[in-house]
Amino acid sequence: MRLAFISVPMKNRFKFEIEHDIEVMKAKAIEQDDDVDFINTIVEDKPPYATSNQAIWYLSKSIELLSQCDILVCKKNVDGYNGCFIEKEIAKRYGLKIIEVD
Repeated sequence: MRLAFISVPMKNRFKFEIEHDIEVMKAKAIEQDDDVDFINTIVEDKPPYATSNQAIWYLSKSIELLSQCDILVCKKNVDGYNGCFIEKEIAKRYGLKIIEVD
Protein backbone atom coordinates (compact mmCIF):
# COMPACT_ATOMS: atom_id res chain seq x y z
CA MET A 1 0.00 0.00 0.00
CA ARG A 2 1.29 3.43 -0.94
CA LEU A 3 0.88 6.60 1.11
CA ALA A 4 -0.84 9.66 -0.29
CA PHE A 5 -0.75 13.32 0.67
CA ILE A 6 -3.88 15.39 0.05
CA SER A 7 -3.09 18.95 -1.05
CA VAL A 8 -6.08 21.16 -0.34
CA PRO A 9 -6.39 24.96 -0.04
CA MET A 10 -6.69 26.00 3.61
CA LYS A 11 -6.23 29.77 3.78
CA ASN A 12 -9.36 31.67 4.86
CA ARG A 13 -11.43 28.48 5.01
CA PHE A 14 -13.29 26.82 7.87
CA LYS A 15 -12.05 23.49 9.18
CA PHE A 16 -15.29 21.73 8.16
CA GLU A 17 -14.86 22.96 4.55
CA ILE A 18 -11.30 21.65 4.43
CA GLU A 19 -12.29 18.31 5.95
CA HIS A 20 -15.14 17.95 3.45
CA ASP A 21 -12.81 18.62 0.51
CA ILE A 22 -10.33 16.08 1.88
CA GLU A 23 -13.00 13.35 2.08
CA VAL A 24 -14.20 14.08 -1.48
CA MET A 25 -10.60 14.04 -2.77
CA LYS A 26 -9.89 10.76 -0.97
CA ALA A 27 -12.90 9.10 -2.60
CA LYS A 28 -11.90 10.33 -6.06
CA ALA A 29 -8.29 9.22 -5.53
CA ILE A 30 -9.41 5.71 -4.51
CA GLU A 31 -11.39 5.51 -7.77
CA GLN A 32 -8.10 5.99 -9.62
CA ASP A 33 -5.83 3.93 -7.34
CA ASP A 34 -7.34 1.52 -4.83
CA ASP A 35 -3.94 0.58 -3.33
CA VAL A 36 -3.57 3.82 -1.40
CA ASP A 37 -3.70 4.99 2.20
CA PHE A 38 -3.74 8.61 3.34
CA ILE A 39 -1.76 10.52 5.93
CA ASN A 40 -3.32 13.35 7.94
CA THR A 41 -2.32 16.52 6.13
CA ILE A 42 -3.91 19.01 8.51
CA VAL A 43 -1.15 20.60 10.59
CA GLU A 44 -2.61 21.19 14.04
CA ASP A 45 0.58 22.68 15.53
CA LYS A 46 1.20 26.39 15.74
CA PRO A 47 4.53 28.08 15.05
CA PRO A 48 6.62 27.95 18.25
CA TYR A 49 7.68 31.57 17.77
CA ALA A 50 6.21 34.84 16.56
CA THR A 51 6.54 35.17 12.80
CA SER A 52 4.97 37.19 10.04
CA ASN A 53 5.62 34.22 7.73
CA GLN A 54 3.17 31.71 9.20
CA ALA A 55 2.19 30.48 5.74
CA ILE A 56 5.79 29.46 5.06
CA TRP A 57 6.02 27.70 8.42
CA TYR A 58 2.86 25.69 7.65
CA LEU A 59 4.10 24.94 4.13
CA SER A 60 7.36 23.59 5.55
CA LYS A 61 5.37 21.21 7.77
CA SER A 62 3.32 20.11 4.75
CA ILE A 63 6.48 19.45 2.73
CA GLU A 64 7.80 17.35 5.62
CA LEU A 65 4.61 15.24 5.47
CA LEU A 66 4.77 15.07 1.67
CA SER A 67 8.30 13.66 1.92
CA GLN A 68 6.82 10.53 3.55
CA CYS A 69 4.45 9.86 0.64
CA ASP A 70 4.45 8.21 -2.77
CA ILE A 71 1.40 10.02 -4.16
CA LEU A 72 0.13 13.59 -4.20
CA VAL A 73 -3.62 14.11 -4.54
CA CYS A 74 -4.47 17.65 -5.61
CA LYS A 75 -6.93 19.76 -7.52
CA LYS A 76 -6.36 20.07 -11.26
CA ASN A 77 -5.99 23.84 -11.10
CA VAL A 78 -3.80 24.98 -8.21
CA ASP A 79 -3.07 28.44 -9.60
CA GLY A 80 -3.81 31.01 -6.93
CA TYR A 81 -3.07 28.59 -4.09
CA ASN A 82 0.61 29.13 -3.29
CA GLY A 83 1.04 26.15 -0.98
CA CYS A 84 -0.82 23.74 -3.25
CA PHE A 85 1.13 24.99 -6.27
CA ILE A 86 4.46 24.43 -4.49
CA GLU A 87 3.42 20.98 -3.22
CA LYS A 88 2.45 19.97 -6.75
CA GLU A 89 5.69 21.34 -8.19
CA ILE A 90 7.71 19.37 -5.62
CA ALA A 91 5.77 16.21 -6.49
CA LYS A 92 6.51 16.74 -10.20
CA ARG A 93 10.20 17.44 -9.69
CA TYR A 94 10.74 14.49 -7.36
CA GLY A 95 8.75 11.96 -9.35
CA LEU A 96 5.78 11.33 -7.10
CA LYS A 97 2.62 10.03 -8.70
CA ILE A 98 0.09 12.84 -8.99
CA ILE A 99 -3.65 12.21 -8.90
CA GLU A 100 -5.55 15.31 -9.99
CA VAL A 101 -9.21 15.73 -9.09
CA ASP A 102 -11.79 18.39 -9.91
